[in-house]
Amino acid sequence: MFGEHNNVEHLKALNVPFLLVGRWLPGLEDHAVLTDEFEKAREVTSLFLSNGHRNILHLAGPSFVSSSIDRIEGYRAAYRDAGIPVKEDLIVATDGHTEDGLHQINAIIRKELPFTALFAFNDLVAIGALRALKEAGYRVPRDIEVIGFDDLDMSRYLYQSLSSVRIPKQQLGRMAFETLLEHMTDASAAYVKKTIESRLMLRETTTFEYSSDS
Repeated sequence: MFGEHNNVEHLKALNVPFLLVGRWLPGLEDHAVLTDEFEKAREVTSLFLSNGHRNILHLAGPSFVSSSIDRIEGYRAAYRDAGIPVKEDLIVATDGHTEDGLHQINAIIRKELPFTALFAFNDLVAIGALRALKEAGYRVPRDIEVIGFDDLDMSRYLYQSLSSVRIPKQQLGRMAFETLLEHMTDASAAYVKKTIESRLMLRETTTFEYSSDS
């Protein structure tokens, strides 16, 4: 799954304290400081399902990136919770760039693959997707609701402010620093995976009540 990007053995051989921030690798999960990727992906998908959507397109990230894996599994979990089968052709991999969202949406429209909601791997993919949907004549959120991930600063200032999952980057960095300092001070301290809760921000690309941006 992780292919050439799997550097587990190299990291295990390091003779210095280390942490993985925002990512995990198999066998090194305890060295990770993360946000609740799986839970938020499940929450996003469940929200769409509760709003009557059944064909939810997930523009996923690269298969070797742990956050993409967690978000896909959260998407699948929401469908399982609702007792609805996942349509595998609605999970489409991207490299996580803006142009990926544009190109993939154009390709999906040409294939006439029906979907009424879109959960994107990140805001960049969502922004590209929004452009493609607008050019194709779709009305967001009336025809298709869209939620991104990461909550980039620019996302709230788009022509339609983007609903997204806000990752608490400062809190994540602070926890990583404090944890690393702990291990630098005490080499015998046990590593334990730490997870910080993120927040779903609802704006103009969804029909749900808006969230405060504060």
